[in-house]
Amino acid sequence: MSNTRTTPGFALLVRTDGQFTLLDWPASDDDQLKILYAACNCDHVDAVQITETLTMWLDDEGMINQAAMNPGATHLYSLYRPLHQGYYGHALFTGGADLEGNTLGLTKDEAAHLVEQYLTAGIPRIPAQRTARTRAIEEGELVDAPRALCREAGFRVPVALTKAAWEDCVAWSEADDQKQRTVQDETGRLWDVLMLARLSIARSKGLQAHVTLHRIKRDGHSSTPRLARLVAEIGPGDRGEPVITIKLPTEI
Repeated sequence: MSNTRTTPGFALLVRTDGQFTLLDWPASDDDQLKILYAACNCDHVDAVQITETLTMWLDDEGMINQAAMNPGATHLYSLYRPLHQGYYGHALFTGGADLEGNTLGLTKDEAAHLVEQYLTAGIPRIPAQRTARTRAIEEGELVDAPRALCREAGFRVPVALTKAAWEDCVAWSEADDQKQRTVQDETGRLWDVLMLARLSIARSKGLQAHVTLHRIKRDGHSSTPRLARLVAEIGPGDRGEPVITIKLPTEI
């Protein structure tokens, strides 16, 4: 990116509380970054390219940091692309990029059209398969990780494991100690999963993080650790709040 441009435009700020503001989009890169950080209320922003002429900017860790869901921004995205998730935190909409990679502002017509779309927006629906978390926990399909242990591992959002992931990497009993002639602790096994998942999420730039760990397989005879793979997926909970689900790769 060059340090300055001569064609400023506009940017639309859509807040999580439903308020919106049309901002002047400056020419200089430094001023653009200041506006992005201030508008999204964060230190690191992520660009979601919606079309060649429309970009949505958000807090890079909005979901992980338990920012509120942004229904307006989520709906605006859904008007252009299929919706697979909700978006979190304040959102700033700009134009696309020019041939030199400079971020362009919206034109007056583009900004007016985006405002009109926002004002007539309905509340988006998150796909149904992501809205039955509580029922899945009650029915045993998901195992809710203890909140205190999750906080100690660095999570600020609820974490649950699928039944299959729990059985493969966490579940253990005193009977297993005797059968497999090795001493394991279920809480310790869960701690290993949580810590490695947290590290993997921190390194990941997307909504899924691949987790690799070694655990003693609960098969009635193993006594040495073997490789296991999990996937930690960030998504919306029953009320649109950010949650994390840890599952086997075959369950994606």
